Amino acid sequence: MKDDAVELLDYDEKGVKICGIPQFDIYADSSVIIPKDEFLRTIGADPSKKLLTYATGGGALYKEEAEIVEVIYEAMMEGRFSKPCQLLIRLHPRRSIEDFAKFEGKKDVIMQTPGKASKTFEKSGYFWISDMMDSITLANTLAHTDVLINVASTITLEACILNKPVVNIGFDGRSQREYFSSVRRYFDYVHYRNILKTGGVRVALTKDELVQIVNTYLEDNSIDAEGRKEMA
Repeated sequence: MKDDAVELLDYDEKGVKICGIPQFDIYADSSVIIPKDEFLRTIGADPSKKLLTYATGGGALYKEEAEIVEVIYEAMMEGRFSKPCQLLIRLHPRRSIEDFAKFEGKKDVIMQTPGKASKTFEKSGYFWISDMMDSITLANTLAHTDVLINVASTITLEACILNKPVVNIGFDGRSQREYFSSVRRYFDYVHYRNILKTGGVRVALTKDELVQIVNTYLEDNSIDAEGRKEMA
C-alpha cells in the first residue's frame, strides 16, 4: 500500500508511515470479549442455536442484496442447515435499514445497526455514527459468530483475524445479472484475488453451494484455519 501511495498517488516516500490498520486494533484486546451465552442474550439471540451472520455491503456494492439475505433465510427456514441456526443481519454504515425492513420481526432473525442513526451524515452517504461501543459489539459479534457470510467486504479480514469461517457470496440472489453488474466481478479484482489465494475463505456460486459450505463449517470450524491465519 505504501508503494501504491508513492507510485500512483505521488506521495513523498518519507511522508508515508506503515502503521497497520487502527480499526483492527480492538481484535488484539481479548478483554472486550464477553462470554458467548451472555452476548447472545444481549442481542436477543438463542444460545442453543448456531449464529450465522450476514454482513451487508454499502448500497453501491449490490443494490439487490436483500435477495441474497432472503435466500439464506429461506434455506434456514427449510431446515437445510445441519444444525439449528439463527441469522444476524449486520448492516454496513452506508446501508439504510429500510433495504432490509422485510426481515424485521422474522423468526430467528436479529438486526444489528452500527452506532446511532444520523441525519447529518446522510449527505455523505453514511447513515450511522459509530463509536467505541459499536466496535466492541462488532468484535463480540465476530468472536461468537459460527459462520460469517458476505459478498466481498473488508469484514472478511476481520472475521479471519478471529479465526471465524467465512463464506463469500458469488451469485446474485434470485437474479441473473451480466458480469459487470454482478457480484461475480468482485472476485476478479486484484486485491480480492490475494484473499482467495490464501484458501482461508470459500466462495459460494449457487444457493446449494452456500448451504453445503455453511454445513461444512458448522460440522468442523477448524477447516481452512491455516488459510485464515495466513490472511490475518
